[in-house]
Amino acid sequence: MKNTIILLVLVFVLGSCSENEILTAKETYIKGNVQVTDSLELDKITLYGYDIFEKQSIQKDIPINENGDFETVIDLKYACEFTLYGINSFSILAVPGDTITVNFIESKKAADFEDNLQFTGRTATTQENLQDYLNNNPIDTDEFFVNESDKDHKDLEEYLGNQKDALKKHYKKFQDDTTINKFLRDYINADEKYALHNIKMEYASFARYYGKKVPEMNSDYYSSIDKLPRLEKEDLVNSSTVNDLLYHHHTFASQEIEKKSPEATTTEIDQIIIEKAIEKDTYLNRHTIAMLVMGDLKNHSLQLYESNSEKLNQYFENTTLGISLQERYEEERKLLDNPDLPKETELLTFKNDDPSKYLEEIISNANGKVIYIDNWATWCGPCKAEFKEASPALHEKFKEDVEFVYLCHASDKKAYLPSISQFQIKGKHYFLDEKEGAVVQDQINLEGFPTYTIIDQQGNQVLSDYIHRPSYKKTTEILNDLIQNDEMTSNNENN
Repeated sequence: MKNTIILLVLVFVLGSCSENEILTAKETYIKGNVQVTDSLELDKITLYGYDIFEKQSIQKDIPINENGDFETVIDLKYACEFTLYGINSFSILAVPGDTITVNFIESKKAADFEDNLQFTGRTATTQENLQDYLNNNPIDTDEFFVNESDKDHKDLEEYLGNQKDALKKHYKKFQDDTTINKFLRDYINADEKYALHNIKMEYASFARYYGKKVPEMNSDYYSSIDKLPRLEKEDLVNSSTVNDLLYHHHTFASQEIEKKSPEATTTEIDQIIIEKAIEKDTYLNRHTIAMLVMGDLKNHSLQLYESNSEKLNQYFENTTLGISLQERYEEERKLLDNPDLPKETELLTFKNDDPSKYLEEIISNANGKVIYIDNWATWCGPCKAEFKEASPALHEKFKEDVEFVYLCHASDKKAYLPSISQFQIKGKHYFLDEKEGAVVQDQINLEGFPTYTIIDQQGNQVLSDYIHRPSYKKTTEILNDLIQNDEMTSNNENN
């Protein structure tokens, strides 16, 4: 275990952090106009980001009115990057209290989109500089992250080494520009400090996942870990880069601990990391600890927080992270102690003892309705993202004509009711244990979580995949078509 502790010291003692701070959220407006060409259809823009202090992804659908106008407001505690997705996508840098205005044309041709992306208002120059910075970055590693590619980590290292001079000039172009906004300068500086390191760490995870050759843990490939510059508060504006840094370091440390102690559980590994990180007050340590504890709380577990509560209270005293952790803990405590379920929520168990007959029972109970099955897990981030807005909206639209069924798989049962309560999920709910889930997953060709299964009025499985989530426009179209076709068939039979 000695080597593991030495590793953790290298990973988690970068710099010091003596500053206590409490940040106040400010309303930040994002608005503009989009015109759609080439017979394309678009009724919303989706905003994605990451809240570095709440340790959670931000996803928000912004409706587009008949004139192409859209507007939303977000409470921000610190500047961060957002990505806006319609048909094409682009990034913006949002600062608390700002108003960002953008007009663009959605087209099948990416060049037409880029040529017509126009920012106006006080933040326009910053947003334009951000587009210039991102669009002209000389690093393009897409070919390395293809499963069929024959390139390995050595090829990646060679490529990154060959691009260092071009990348240095790219950074310098913006860093030497005295008119660049402070937050954009901080964003670029964070990239300079951590981007190449993150790419290498990401590739190691990618290679491991796809069974490719992975660099040895003690090889020079990972030598950048103990050479990384200190993480500063100013780096947090580049929330995606910082989040990647935290994630990859946690992954690396976890694998090293697991190698030395293969019997250790995920929670035990995280506890070791927290105990080592809490010995020194740095921004890296603060955000690593917060990421692990907040992640545990989001999975409706209080273990990491309560096991370390006294130390956490001292360590995060008078900080925004400390307040976020405390508030989340109180929320989870309430959800676990007294989950409040909607009246339209039905908690059911299957009458049939044979899991292979569960789908038949669901079809029988639907009484000839279209069935929309949401296969989810309590720990699944994309599942929860759909639960926030899209799933309730789909239920409200089709609640009279569609049977909404939620099958909870691969989850700790103690997190089951709190999850339903947290998102106020209306519909019929079943909890499947590991053996039951395996049978149903095979029947619906589960692609992972979430998987959405649509069954027509005759009990035929129309589709089962990840794509047809509640927020996907074609999901609504398919449900409408199934309902209308059934109505037409009934009318013809009556005539």
